[in-house]
Amino acid sequence: MGILFITNQLEELIYADEVVIIENKKVIKYTIQELIYNIKLFHKHHLEIPFLFQLASLLQIENIQKINEIEILKRINKL
Repeated sequence: MGILFITNQLEELIYADEVVIIENKKVIKYTIQELIYNIKLFHKHHLEIPFLFQLASLLQIENIQKINEIEILKRINKL
């Protein structure tokens, strides 16, 4: 059982378990981790990269393996 949430606000994706993209009559499904760890998927689907995802990608480069909202906020507060 789950909740279907439709949005065009990409910043809200951080709360999702899965993301479904409908493009050219095809349905493509990604987990939120796939999107965070592979920002190129946003480019592939011509989507704007949300700021929080850009930040998570940057933090990942700094050897942070497990990214979640709380961890991101902790890292931001340290800056």
